[in-house]
Amino acid sequence: MDNSSVSYLESRKLVKRWNGPIPALVNTIIIFAFFYLTWWIFQDPRGIMRMYTPYVGYMVCRWLLILFIWLAYIFDFWPFKRSWLQKTHPLVKGSVLTLVSVAAMILLIKGFFIESSVTSGLRISTLPALRQWALPTSTQSNMRQKQS
Repeated sequence: MDNSSVSYLESRKLVKRWNGPIPALVNTIIIFAFFYLTWWIFQDPRGIMRMYTPYVGYMVCRWLLILFIWLAYIFDFWPFKRSWLQKTHPLVKGSVLTLVSVAAMILLIKGFFIESSVTSGLRISTLPALRQWALPTSTQSNMRQKQS
């Protein structure tokens, strides 16, 4: 079978490097430490970026995972050549593919969701009939005081 008709993920031959449970335990500890570090940086309410809200942190993580799946299974790592995927060191390959996915995610979120959806959508604050429904009551009373 021709290698070009099979996706890159299906054409790889994985070889077990070490025997025993120790590598699996070490991998679990490293993944847990990486998860906890990234959770503290990005998602923890006491952390650095504090993006733990359904509309920010969770959606960013979800779209990044979706773009990883698109890159691997739908686009078959396009625009990268198969020879580059086979010859490049895994750390370099992982870094480059992650950066490409993050750039695509930023472009998708900023370009599609923010620019096209929000700017073409209905803005509640510009419609007087909906303004009283959308604003909190304290803001409504402040606006009435300013008008009189």
